[in-house]
Amino acid sequence: MTETRPRCRPPPPAILRMIYDHQRWLATNGRFGKRLEVRDGLQLKDCDCEGVDFSGAILDGGVQFKGGSVRGACFVGTSLSEATFDSCDVGDADFTRANLSWATFATNHKDARFEGSDFANTAWSAEEGERMFARRLERDSTMLHSLFRVIGPNPG
Repeated sequence: MTETRPRCRPPPPAILRMIYDHQRWLATNGRFGKRLEVRDGLQLKDCDCEGVDFSGAILDGGVQFKGGSVRGACFVGTSLSEATFDSCDVGDADFTRANLSWATFATNHKDARFEGSDFANTAWSAEEGERMFARRLERDSTMLHSLFRVIGPNPG
């Protein structure tokens, strides 16, 4: 039986440029290029990011890897808070010391490496991720209501 590989395409040109700048930043110890920082969400659908070195990148705020592949990619020390890996090939990817708080792995992750990673509220299936997200929204909503009771209505 042959293994079916996901259909992948290169990331969009703007993302490729950000990845290139990050590779240069890594290769020159920050002297040239620019650290990859995405804090407001990004969707990489069916993208081929195999072997890309994302070390030290900040990919917070809901970056989504949907389909595609990050096989063999390096996420050492990368912040992936709230990231989603949905049906994305993460085989042999290295997430050592990565911040995976509130991340969701709705994919087979058994061949990835996770030594020393932060798994606070990490979900290991899509269903678990949806439940955790709903609980987080409820908690945040409760905190906001409590805050408004303490400070009162807007005096403006």
